[in-house]
Amino acid sequence: MTEIDSTTVAIAAADRLFDEYGEEAGLAVPEPADRAAARAAVTRLGERFAALRGAVRHVLARSSDQAAHLSDDDLQGLSEVVQNAEDLGASEVRILLQQGELLLAHNGAPVRLPDVLALAMPWLTTKEEDAESTGRFGIGLMTLRAISPLLEIHSGHYDVRFGNSTVTAVAGLRTPSGFVGPEWTVLRVPFEDGSLTVGDISRWLSGWTDSALLFLRHVTRIVLLGGDLRPLRELRLERGREKAEHLLLGGAMRQVRLREVESADGTRWLHCTAVVSAPEGVRRAGKATADTVAVSLAIPRGGPAPGQVHVRLPVTATALPFRIGACVTDLLWAQAGSH
Repeated sequence: MTEIDSTTVAIAAADRLFDEYGEEAGLAVPEPADRAAARAAVTRLGERFAALRGAVRHVLARSSDQAAHLSDDDLQGLSEVVQNAEDLGASEVRILLQQGELLLAHNGAPVRLPDVLALAMPWLTTKEEDAESTGRFGIGLMTLRAISPLLEIHSGHYDVRFGNSTVTAVAGLRTPSGFVGPEWTVLRVPFEDGSLTVGDISRWLSGWTDSALLFLRHVTRIVLLGGDLRPLRELRLERGREKAEHLLLGGAMRQVRLREVESADGTRWLHCTAVVSAPEGVRRAGKATADTVAVSLAIPRGGPAPGQVHVRLPVTATALPFRIGACVTDLLWAQAGSH
């Protein structure tokens, strides 16, 4: 396929996504064949957004603005980056603060064209059919607006800047040598100097411990790097080999998956997971709900530890001497944990 042909196909794919997304379940469009085609598709999406008028444009802009206020935690967007990295199969998330910009990187699957559209439109999600995903809607990463009105994604063929109802193709990002590999996805958040410091991020991470990663399937390391790329703060887990046993649960024999987990500080946990029937009448907002759900416990080997409810990441403390996690909804488990 020639460059002209691949560009034409990419533009048509962008148009179809913009016009038909949500009308056809599992809408699939061809991915741009190369960087030039990706740039053409992004430019076309930008033109379609620029053509919006009146109430539609106003509602889209207001919804984007509201993303910054979804949480009273200005750094909630960091949690959303970890959740999305987890959904994309990443094993590691890296954070680097440079003058006037925050770089967030992961080694999960690269961005696709539907992701570009979802990142530009609040409440649009590419995860409606995924019962295992945890990233919140399409608006999750927009919580980074608490830091900046702009967000850039550099991944695969894509180099995109998102503003208030704007989508723009930008030049590729040059990162410090050794920060990421060629297949990594990097989010760039530009900000006013002085509005965010390494200390702010370090203090935010200190609210977690290594055990915050207990119920992630893929991410085993989150690291804040200094300007010399040496770790300033690190969360890390080592997961042992999983084995299966049949145990009596709720009056029935069920298969339980067991593995030993050790955190960087030497804390050891027994991680147990069983698949049970999903609670009747409970639906996941904006995402698929399976008939079954995997419920996990993490039991500290060295005696009782402060309890937490996790939806992948911790959401609320409990009085229980262990940690519990399941993939339902943040709100449901937060409410459950309060009783």
